[in-house]
Amino acid sequence: MDFNSWNIFWSSAFGLLAVLIILGNFFSICVFHRKKSRKRSYFLLISLAVADLMVGLFAIPLFIKGSSTEHSYLWRLVSKSFDAFIGLTSIYTLAVISLERLFAIACPLRHRTLTSRNYIYAIAIPWIAAAVFIAVIILKPKGSVKHLSYKFFPFLFLITPLLTMCVAYFSIWIKQKSTKGIRNHRAARESKLAKTLFLVTGASLLTWTPFQILNNLVLFQVFQISLTVFYLSKILQFSNSLTYNCTLPTSCSFEQNHLIVLRKQLLTNMDFNSWNIFWSSSFGLLAVLIILGNFFTIWVFHRQRSRKRSYFLLISLAVADLMVGLFAIPIFIIGSTEYSYLRWLVSTSFDAFTGLTSIYTLAVISLERMFAIVCPLRHRTLISRNYIYAIAIPWIAAAVFIAILILHFNGIMKYPSYKIIVLLFQTTPLLTMCAAYFSIWIKRKSTKGIRNHRAARESKLANTLFLVTGASLLTWTPFQMINNLSFIEGWRISSTLLYLSKILQFSNSLVNVVIYPLRIPEFKTTLKNII
Repeated sequence: MDFNSWNIFWSSAFGLLAVLIILGNFFSICVFHRKKSRKRSYFLLISLAVADLMVGLFAIPLFIKGSSTEHSYLWRLVSKSFDAFIGLTSIYTLAVISLERLFAIACPLRHRTLTSRNYIYAIAIPWIAAAVFIAVIILKPKGSVKHLSYKFFPFLFLITPLLTMCVAYFSIWIKQKSTKGIRNHRAARESKLAKTLFLVTGASLLTWTPFQILNNLVLFQVFQISLTVFYLSKILQFSNSLTYNCTLPTSCSFEQNHLIVLRKQLLTNMDFNSWNIFWSSSFGLLAVLIILGNFFTIWVFHRQRSRKRSYFLLISLAVADLMVGLFAIPIFIIGSTEYSYLRWLVSTSFDAFTGLTSIYTLAVISLERMFAIVCPLRHRTLISRNYIYAIAIPWIAAAVFIAILILHFNGIMKYPSYKIIVLLFQTTPLLTMCAAYFSIWIKRKSTKGIRNHRAARESKLANTLFLVTGASLLTWTPFQMINNLSFIEGWRISSTLLYLSKILQFSNSLVNVVIYPLRIPEFKTTLKNII
């Protein structure tokens, strides 16, 4: 993997950072907005959180889009301008916060007389200053700002908030030192908040400064930097929007209390017997993991030149599991949020189709492994057409079952017949797998110690696929048992148990992704090469 060019690693790193920034700053805004007492003191903190929230919502996505593909000059100008605007707004807001803290500690009586209008002015100044800076950037290419002044103007805009913060916090330190031991409760509270915001400021500057230094060195043509260093410094710069959320909960007592209260409310007020944000998040996260894992699995097996036919069935299994993440889980989530008969029918049918395809493919894989070990010479004569038939059978069997399912739900097929057919479709792959792996065990026991290299390799693959099959059945069986029990009169299954069994059933599509890297050498080698 070339880290000096944009790739999936950088996309994932910046994307994850954007999500964390959005969640963290949205939570901070909610916390400060709900705080009734001393609400004016938190106006500037809310403004800072809004600026940081915009980094996750706009600045990072624009940066990812601009880095991943070639764009016009106008696109690059918009991306860089927005990045600089938000970053400078955040730093200037920290500078204004330092001045507000200085005023609160040095002149406490006058600080209490400040009105909301004063805070509105204080909030507006950083945004206006950042907008002026962006105007300078935009005017420069048109020749309205001369090159020399353009070089020093950004330097002036960057050094001003830094000097302001240094002077303000140094003055606070002098004031606290001179009044040590004679402060009242209010003064102590203001002092503690000043220390907390000093930590926030320090952490922000530590993450923000490296990129600014590199940027100025390039601007003054001191030297060129590699893209790896550039991307790392950008990650550090953007993480400036996250330091605020990491520092406050550890230093600010009311935020700690608010976190505890929210956690208690979440656990006590959330009804897990009805669909809620917890279940949506759980199923959504599972869908993302299934999609990424199985997409990677398909790509790895597709690249294997040797023994490629042996992996045809594994690719088919990964495709079925991929469809669980792409379609089955999203349709299940949509159907659970708002009920209608059509949504329920589509969700149930697609869920059963992908699940049964996966289980029947595992059954066919077990037969293929049995054939490879019991009849190795005949197994080598198999052609691609045989594997195509083997791949098609599970999909056709699942489609037939869905047709029967729809006929039953529309009243065409009667209940007793439907119940027998469902039981038959469920037990057939299970019995097939048991018989196949038992035959493999008998064969290996009888030929122990006389196997060649190829036979040992086929045997190892059989062991791996037996583990995949066993893990899949362990995750798939609980929901099927609960589903069959619901046919019995008097049995009522709670929604919580149903959702948990569905999560377990859907995670059946993830077990192969976990086992393959541990057991298949080609898979492990490809994974190491990518990392």
